[in-house]
Amino acid sequence: MTGSVQTETNTRLAIVVCTLNRQAASRWLVTYIDELAQRACFNFRLSMVLVESSEEPTRFFGEPEVIDFFHVRSEPGLPHQRNVGVNFVLETLPDVSSIVFLDDDVIPSSNFLRTVAEGNFPQGSRAIGSFDALKRESWQARLAEKIGVSPMPGRISRGGFATAPRADYEGDELDWIPGFAFAIHRDVFGHFSFPEDVDFFGEDVLFGIKLRTKEQLSIPDGAVVFHSPFGVRRRGEGDDYKHKYLLAHKITGMAIAGEFSRTYFWAHTLMDFVLLALPALVSPSWRIRFLGLTRSIVELAKSSKVRRSS
Repeated sequence: MTGSVQTETNTRLAIVVCTLNRQAASRWLVTYIDELAQRACFNFRLSMVLVESSEEPTRFFGEPEVIDFFHVRSEPGLPHQRNVGVNFVLETLPDVSSIVFLDDDVIPSSNFLRTVAEGNFPQGSRAIGSFDALKRESWQARLAEKIGVSPMPGRISRGGFATAPRADYEGDELDWIPGFAFAIHRDVFGHFSFPEDVDFFGEDVLFGIKLRTKEQLSIPDGAVVFHSPFGVRRRGEGDDYKHKYLLAHKITGMAIAGEFSRTYFWAHTLMDFVLLALPALVSPSWRIRFLGLTRSIVELAKSSKVRRSS
């Protein structure tokens, strides 16, 4: 499906959205971006590639009026879907300057898209992240950062723990960029692809680690999006703890923020275990998190034992 009313320009921006069984959200996002392009009067062409792995493909009623829209089918797996989207853009849209990657529950601001299209990246950077305008950081997270339990925003600790950049980020280079909304210049894909050896969770930290070996990661002013806090959960609520620990286990031995430390990792893990135990006695939501963390520790202990025996 292709729109027909865009400002004539030599610059084209591509948006890749990967989705799985979120048909209503996908339809809404296509409509929103098409209407945004009409209202914002961009001076660049805008293409959107929806890479879908749903059992029942999303049905669209009518064509977008402004954007060029492409609906691509793919096998499931977020990193794989992203690579499918990249390959489609590189083969089909030779005039694309950069590719924006959005989760299907993210609303991009016009400033974010304009920043990417105009190439307003910080000097030396060809890969940028974004800030979630809806994110509210808890006092517990701030306290953990102050006392050194959590790494500084945008950094990955020696134990493999990643903390997302904050809106008061001041331009220092990042160890990773959150995966809900980011952009990469097309030339980067000459030496980079998304690592497909991980599942849905943790892939943004892993691709950040891989990408930053050759590219500077940053977030420019105006790179603001709105990430819905009401997205459909694909797994148990405890998995947000589970994936963090399994991820850190996977990247053992990699050079992240200094050299990876098993001692730091396990000390941090066990401290979290103790801190979650008391709230879990009185709060169902904390109990779910505590059980997720407990499962993670058991799985990690088992996998470590298997690796030693082999």
